Amino acid sequence: MALTPKENYLGLYKGQLPEWIPSWGMGMPMDRAPVLGMFVNVSKNGGFPRSPDPDTPFRMPEEWTNDWGVTMVSNPEANYGGLPKPGHFILDDIRNWDKVIKKPEMIMPTIDEIDWEAMAKEQTAHIDRSTTGVMVTIGNGVFQFIVGFMGFEEALIALVEEPEVCKEFFAWADDYYVPIAKKAVEYYKPDMCYMADDSAAKYAPFVSPKTYREVLKPSYARAAAFATERDIPIAFHNCGKAEAYLADMHDFGVKYWDPCQTENDLLNCKAMFDDIVICGGFDFVPPADGSEITEEFTREYVRSTIDKLAPGGRYAWMGMYMGPAGDEVAPKINEWIRDEVYTYGDKYYEKH
Repeated sequence: MALTPKENYLGLYKGQLPEWIPSWGMGMPMDRAPVLGMFVNVSKNGGFPRSPDPDTPFRMPEEWTNDWGVTMVSNPEANYGGLPKPGHFILDDIRNWDKVIKKPEMIMPTIDEIDWEAMAKEQTAHIDRSTTGVMVTIGNGVFQFIVGFMGFEEALIALVEEPEVCKEFFAWADDYYVPIAKKAVEYYKPDMCYMADDSAAKYAPFVSPKTYREVLKPSYARAAAFATERDIPIAFHNCGKAEAYLADMHDFGVKYWDPCQTENDLLNCKAMFDDIVICGGFDFVPPADGSEITEEFTREYVRSTIDKLAPGGRYAWMGMYMGPAGDEVAPKINEWIRDEVYTYGDKYYEKH
């Protein structure tokens, strides 16, 4: 293989046909990762909590308080992901945000007093940047941000009834996040930047394209500017049926969209822009007749996904079987998935 994993992946949005199906995240091994994400934390509170168990690094504690004072909980039903604690929202009227919400305290009094050079050097020391890219997260997922303070119902009402107040609130929060993004881009010198905001449900967006464009998009665009002005591609995470936002995502510099779930018309999405990469398209659904999940069923599922979305390039694998917490079958299914992505995906472009 003439290309490095980084080159094989980063060439996608430029129209380069990869040598093999690139893969990133969602249970795929890190030894072939084209990029490695950096957790850039400057919060005195410690930022995103991690499990002390090395076998479950992304398992959240049962309860904790995040940087913004929101009580978060985790449980088996949510697959141990973090969610705002039901019934414990701290903001009941968006018009009072400035009386309730406080910015997180940073590890140093001002952002310029942080030793960014030393922090970046320490975090990236183990990475061979000739073969593997560095990715930093920038910006603030403003939809999930407001939902965390108010809950879904009140947040959705606020976005519709008080859009100007919401924009003011988001701009204030951006004043905290954007300087961090600027420093991260300057000192980590990333090959990619990552943004995330789950603003869509399974069958429809949570907000209209108009609200997305007028209220949420300005925040995304402000954070993205530090990457786009340096020609750094942006990857954006948005689950659910988010295709209605794709043109706006393209406007503020998104080149990679994940996890691109199958409720979207992904072939049409791929055709809309010649510089957006579809990452995903694999929502593992067990056999409809309730029969046992077999190895052949699983491998064929992987092959059919690749066959549908990989022709012509601009596609990266992102997917796994996310069964309920404690599912004893899931590790074996994911082993089949990973192996098929490699055995079939590694030779795909030689044969097609």
